[in-house]
Amino acid sequence: NTYDSLGSFRMDHQAQALLLDGRETRLRRKAWQVLTYLVQRQGVMVSGRELFDEVWAGVAVTPKTLTN
Repeated sequence: NTYDSLGSFRMDHQAQALLLDGRETRLRRKAWQVLTYLVQRQGVMVSGRELFDEVWAGVAVTPKTLTN
């Protein structure tokens, strides 16, 4: 499996789940895509527009989408 660290969490990319103290929390597909995109760009300012373009490419979305 491929893992990234995110604070106390580990991201299991194969299972698309967060691990904390051996406990697994699965995320919805889009939430996982957003988290992965942000982790890959740690230390870089990412705009909402950039997230929309990357995660929701070709789909009409509104800023409210990011809060769901």
